[in-house]
Amino acid sequence: MGGRSGVAIFFIITGYVNALSSISKSRAGNPDAAFINISKSALARTGKLVLPAVFATIFSWILANLNAYKMSENIDSVWIRQGYHKQESNIFMAIISLIRAIIQTWTTGWNEYDGTQWTLVLFLQSSMTVYTVSLATTLVAPKTRRIIFGLLYLYFWICGDGMLYFSCQILT
Repeated sequence: MGGRSGVAIFFIITGYVNALSSISKSRAGNPDAAFINISKSALARTGKLVLPAVFATIFSWILANLNAYKMSENIDSVWIRQGYHKQESNIFMAIISLIRAIIQTWTTGWNEYDGTQWTLVLFLQSSMTVYTVSLATTLVAPKTRRIIFGLLYLYFWICGDGMLYFSCQILT
């Protein structure tokens, strides 16, 4: 299994693992430890997603500006052709292109130097949803927490927001 369904399953499993520790500490009657866990995890998650993506983009940017992707513009595969990026005309335009690619990874989900990063913005949004809901429900009784998660699940399902819908599947 791969593609979008594989990404969705990965989101569900990762979100479950992210939420498990704080929810178990909350259920054990230790909300302070749950709050600390959520804050550390949310900050660490951002760094673990952003920094490797930036380094991968810089590496691909270097290859593109050394004209290493020239052959890919003649390949039959659409996915590989989308990865083709021509060498920029000057260093200033190359740097602008690099900065735009890094920003677009986290705003639009598209990175012209590394198309496989389309999932990262969705992953970051979903994990922050999990952390926010976990934070908001730390002091709530387990039965009430399940009701809140169920209502959020229903709300996102009605809205048709697929990624947040998956976030709530993680929590329920």
